[in-house]
Amino acid sequence: MIQLHTTTTEEKELGGGGSVDAKVRDLIKDLRDKFDPNLQYILSSSSIITLTYTPTTGLGPRTLCQYFEGYLGLKKAEVKEEGVKVPDSYERVRIELEGKKIRFYISALLTLPIFLITMILPPLIPTLPILTPFYNSLTPSDVILLLFGSIVQFYSGGVFYKGFYKSLRNKALGMDALVVVGTSSSYCYGVTSIITSTFITTPSGVLLGDDEGGGGSEFLETSAVLITFVLMGKYLQAKATTSTSKALQKLGNLTPARATLVRRKGRKERGKVEDINECFETDEGFLNALTNHDVIEDTVDLALVQVGDVVKLTRGGSVPCDGRVIKVFNEGGIAVNEGMITGESMPVYHTINDPCIAGTIILEGTAYSRVTFVGSGTVISKIVRLIEKAQGGKAKIEEFADRVSAAFVPFVLVTATITLLTWITLCGLGVVPKSWLNGGTVAAFSVKFAVSTLVIACPCALGLAAPTAVMVGTGVGAKNGVLFKGGDVLEITANVDAVVFDKTGTLTEGLCGVEEWGIVGEGEEEEEVLFKTWCMEKSSEHPLAKAVVEHCERRLKEMGSKRGEEVHTPEGWRGVTGMGVEGTVENKKVAVGNRAFMGILNVGIPTKVEAQLREMEFKGQTAIMVSVNGVLRAICGISDQLKPDSALAVRTLQSMGVQCWMVTGDNERTANAVGEIVGIPRSNIVSQALPETKVREVSRLQGEGRVVAMVGDGINDSPALVQADVGVAIGAGTEIAVEAASVVLVRSAASDVVVAIELSRAVFSRIKLNFVWALGYNTLMIPVAAGVMYPWWRKALPPWLAGIAMALSSVSVVLSSLHLKLWKNRWRVELA
Repeated sequence: MIQLHTTTTEEKELGGGGSVDAKVRDLIKDLRDKFDPNLQYILSSSSIITLTYTPTTGLGPRTLCQYFEGYLGLKKAEVKEEGVKVPDSYERVRIELEGKKIRFYISALLTLPIFLITMILPPLIPTLPILTPFYNSLTPSDVILLLFGSIVQFYSGGVFYKGFYKSLRNKALGMDALVVVGTSSSYCYGVTSIITSTFITTPSGVLLGDDEGGGGSEFLETSAVLITFVLMGKYLQAKATTSTSKALQKLGNLTPARATLVRRKGRKERGKVEDINECFETDEGFLNALTNHDVIEDTVDLALVQVGDVVKLTRGGSVPCDGRVIKVFNEGGIAVNEGMITGESMPVYHTINDPCIAGTIILEGTAYSRVTFVGSGTVISKIVRLIEKAQGGKAKIEEFADRVSAAFVPFVLVTATITLLTWITLCGLGVVPKSWLNGGTVAAFSVKFAVSTLVIACPCALGLAAPTAVMVGTGVGAKNGVLFKGGDVLEITANVDAVVFDKTGTLTEGLCGVEEWGIVGEGEEEEEVLFKTWCMEKSSEHPLAKAVVEHCERRLKEMGSKRGEEVHTPEGWRGVTGMGVEGTVENKKVAVGNRAFMGILNVGIPTKVEAQLREMEFKGQTAIMVSVNGVLRAICGISDQLKPDSALAVRTLQSMGVQCWMVTGDNERTANAVGEIVGIPRSNIVSQALPETKVREVSRLQGEGRVVAMVGDGINDSPALVQADVGVAIGAGTEIAVEAASVVLVRSAASDVVVAIELSRAVFSRIKLNFVWALGYNTLMIPVAAGVMYPWWRKALPPWLAGIAMALSSVSVVLSSLHLKLWKNRWRVELA
């Protein structure tokens, strides 16, 4: 679907009926007859035409603009096409995060003086002027408490009231309800206490207090502190989830903003549908036009590129749209870095009819590609949608607290109401002696028990149970090289029973290295062969060449040779894409390349060497050969080196009852070779996997009832990382993969997957213990707060003391969480 923003030549709006509207209908009819019979349009009165159609050759945003401009006499038509719309979603999430941060900061800044006035200053400096009454019993500190407490309660805490209102409408009370009930009771009691003590008196001089000096203004501190703590937890959780939206934005930015469009020279007169045909309907037509120099290149906005167009791909640039190569200018095709899609470090070579993917980078060569998919149809867009879809299914640890809240809120309200009615009834029947009232009223006496019950029974510490443990646990994880992004992954990580590994960059280093090197045949010494190989490959930018250069430099240094310090530029140097390089070094012809390249140069390969090459390839290595003056002189095997702790990680996970899989974009032979080394059975290996394949494999395991952790490092792993119950990213991987995952291994060590699971189990166990503190502490105190022990003790639990007890519940939760700092890493593997 696209939108055309248009202006007529008379500077009038397009909509509104009349002859213009009739012309639009006629044009739409022509377009339907020629291209798409299902094309739909909406003509608004604000110069906007919304078109819904199926992109085909010759029909797209650019030609539609031309049709409307020429056929209707428009001055200008601009297009807005639906594609990878991630910046908007990220901006929305960022704004929401900023709002939570502001609420938390304001709440924290105002709660600090409230806490000082109520808890610190009175016992330390009771004669402080701010604590001295200036009107009846009203003190400057009371005014500050009312002002700051009200701002915290209704501005910072306003989000809880909104959530409470929504939960009432949905008939499903959650954590917001608990926060509102607990803090509102505290706030209302504190405000009422200040007002009544200032303006209303009883014979004893108190209304909500008593002759023993129990006040209520301190209760404003209770509500403010609780709101601040809960807001802090929500802010930290929101901050963790924002990174995934940022990852989506980066995915959308992989494709370039503009593309080099190739079209026929000269535009035909506009006016009829059949008159506008700038694209090449066949590859042959394009090649003929190219041969006859009947083409011109235009740089256009990416939104104007459409299916069937021909675009130019040049070295160092990004592929603008998914397409198919129709013309190359280099032997062997073009070298493309598809690492962001496949996750593999090796470049991919494309020649005629090979597909190319939007966002990938051209390393070598120049080519022309016919566009097959644009906008939302590209692979990058599909990856974004996969991530967004998978995000929607994530479980939240807060659901447990919400389930408890849904049952506990009615219990708290009913208990407080029963307490109030019971004491009023007992007082009315004369069961309660008047001396128990301490000079106060029946209402004040009964309300105190009810408010104390309401406050102490409300487990607001539930809002701290998860965030505090997450904060401490993530801090411990950071010290051990494991970063958890929020608390929602901890419970699931603790229950993981299946781990899916990507290969490149996860189990392997993700860097090409020479595994084997050998001199063959007779002729120059190894030092000379290394030097000539180094000279040839140093002029190449190919990743394999860089691996060879590093090996030659290291080997020459080990031999004590000075040749590695010499500078020699080969004469007649020539690189053949996908094959190798050749040139002259010190008057000798040198060639470095693969088997096919040696065949072109008629370099013979002895039977014994052929066997060695096959063995290298069986191990998943890329075999490279060096010839001097047409004679084979050296062979080397290049591969992605295995991380030293990969096998240990797999064995340890298996010993913990966690099954391991490997899903990789590499070929089957290499995948099986790596799997055999690390201990993953072939039945658990999936090779040549695209991003969709990885998502399907993760979904399949989830369908079997497994709790799946996906470990990866590339953009291609991002959808699977989010689809998995727990996404684990290697810290050295791409930013997008790191930000899409919920757990990041900073050291990039595979063994830290074990650390992540062990630590998450410890953290979530602590969270469950915190839930016990949050509920149990308050529940045990309910009888005392309700006054069950009053006939024997003759002491009531004042609401302010109930608030302290409720705060102690929160303190207990915090101390319990801090105990996580004692967690020890039993699985640390020190790497050299």
